[in-house]
Amino acid sequence: MVERPRAKKMVKEKSLRDRVLSLKKGGEAVVNERILLNTMITSITEIVVALGKGRRESAYQLALKIELVRQNFLPLSIEHPIPVMYKGERVSIGYLDILVLGFFFIECKAVSRLSDKDLLQTMAYSRDMGLLGVLINFNQKLPKKNSKTPEFEIVFIRGNEIITHHSA
Repeated sequence: MVERPRAKKMVKEKSLRDRVLSLKKGGEAVVNERILLNTMITSITEIVVALGKGRRESAYQLALKIELVRQNFLPLSIEHPIPVMYKGERVSIGYLDILVLGFFFIECKAVSRLSDKDLLQTMAYSRDMGLLGVLINFNQKLPKKNSKTPEFEIVFIRGNEIITHHSA
């Protein structure tokens, strides 16, 4: 009797988006922060190498949006309005640079150094939305002599707490 080779089980590899984002029972959003950080580092490095320094914040923001769409982080919204409430009344409107709906938001900066105001604003948005905030600074310092390494900062914020700060 001739034995036929067994068919291998096809294991579908999870997409990058599915490895970063998931839902718990009950619909609560969960973000794998380690994989998200690595994803952001890779994307931001590509953007900084391609665009260089000295661009407006909006150029980096739209380039990051292209990267997120390419990696299937959908749905997402650009300049997403969020109301600022006081005693049930809207007193202002804030705008999230990029909102990956239901999971996390990104604030993009293009400054020489993040300020307390940048951190506090991201903390306020994180509290208001109940989401992980990712603050990215596409550093605008003059490059160090002979440096070919892109410089940027990534800060993960949940509520009033800085949970990860990565500088490159």
